[in-house]
Amino acid sequence: MPGVGFADGSRLLEGSIVYALVVFTDIAEVDLERATPCSEWTLRELLWHVNESMADLHEGIVTGGVELFKVGQGAMVSAPTPKPGPTITAQVLASRLLSVVSMRESSPSLSIGDRPLDGGVAASVGAIEVAAHAWDISHACGHNLDVPKQLARDLLELSHSVIPESHRSPFFAPPVKVGPSASETDKFVAFLGRMPG
Repeated sequence: MPGVGFADGSRLLEGSIVYALVVFTDIAEVDLERATPCSEWTLRELLWHVNESMADLHEGIVTGGVELFKVGQGAMVSAPTPKPGPTITAQVLASRLLSVVSMRESSPSLSIGDRPLDGGVAASVGAIEVAAHAWDISHACGHNLDVPKQLARDLLELSHSVIPESHRSPFFAPPVKVGPSASETDKFVAFLGRMPG
């Protein structure tokens, strides 16, 4: 994705993390077994997935690389770490990631395993994932908190660049059609294959 610098990517990632932190403060223990828009995961499982993503982003920005190991059929996952609880962990990891992103002026490249990745692209993709899953979490809890309007607009534009139709599956469902009067948040999540509203 040419033309996305780390400053632009980190600005979007900062916005997504701030939105996620608001969502994370309103999760009750009784919510953790709820179904989510990610049909294969309960809210507890989705939170752990988001936590792993935020931990990987933090590691990549700070060290320039994310260490991975192969499991089973060659799937690559992050090395596990002790976990005190998904909600508290999410708040801690999001705050830590926000602090690092806001202080870092550049991250020209990083690697995931042995695969190099431009720092701006990594931050931008992270911004999409964090915001989308924060929306999933908010809707699973019944709070329906929209992504801030400008952030949703920017993330939608970015998503068109980084999610080509040929590479949607298995990570994203087909886009959901929405009308021209749909909110910026609805347009963003619908493009990612979520049912808005």
